[in-house]
Amino acid sequence: MSRLVVTVHAFVAAMLAVLPAMGQNAPGRHVFDLKALRALRWEIQSRAPVTGVEGAVQAVVMTMKLPEGKQFGLDEISRLFLLDANDGIVFDTFAWDRVSEGVEPSVNTRTFFELKWSLAKPARGRPAYLTLSGKVPVQAPGDPVRAVFRTTVIAWTGKAFEEVVDVRAQRPAIAGPGEVRVPY
Repeated sequence: MSRLVVTVHAFVAAMLAVLPAMGQNAPGRHVFDLKALRALRWEIQSRAPVTGVEGAVQAVVMTMKLPEGKQFGLDEISRLFLLDANDGIVFDTFAWDRVSEGVEPSVNTRTFFELKWSLAKPARGRPAYLTLSGKVPVQAPGDPVRAVFRTTVIAWTGKAFEEVVDVRAQRPAIAGPGEVRVPY
């Protein structure tokens, strides 16, 4: 067997070993696997309980250092997980932004860097609002790296997520109760 075939087989086996579907929690819901994420160089930045909303009990922010992005302000890619009581993944920013698990994060990964999040608890009969903010790369393939600020507000009913606002600007947007102001 050629060396290339062996390398490809080893790569495929390694990728299958770290996919998030290591075990199932609820139908269609993956289990949070900290050991597999740490093997991929992710580190826990923060872990906090989520109270007052249905469907999740813990928020985990993980980061990965990207030294090649330091000069562009993209030296720490972030990933937010909302987990249920059984460590089932309720929300994942990589899944939300359609970032494949098989992609090695880089300064070209179209998701949050230096992520900050907050959750506005729901008023009676209304959804909770998850606000995510940070930097994102916006360059086209092959162009010089360029980053802008991104603010995303997601309505969360406890069972479903729906995008309310997703803006990118040269300066950070200001998200408050009931409004998002975008500087120009």
